[in-house]
Amino acid sequence: MSEGKNFEHIPLLPELRYDEINQDTLDIELESVNFSTRFHNVLRSKKNIKTVADLLNISFEDLIKFRNCGEATINEVRNQLRRMLRETTD
Repeated sequence: MSEGKNFEHIPLLPELRYDEINQDTLDIELESVNFSTRFHNVLRSKKNIKTVADLLNISFEDLIKFRNCGEATINEVRNQLRRMLRETTD
């Protein structure tokens, strides 16, 4: 865990403009996204996080509190989301 760091209220993708994402992208089921096995296991334990929209509504602070979800995992998730969002807006 990241002791001593303050992640309070940091969005998962701070640069993201939510109004630029189409609804089809927001509705993508996370189990179909190419995340690591570790992160898919984290998601399985969180029944209320099913879609891209659900994930984007979680802050960095909340996500880092999930068991087995450290900064490296979150960075992987951020990078994958950025790639996916870039592909759907091009």
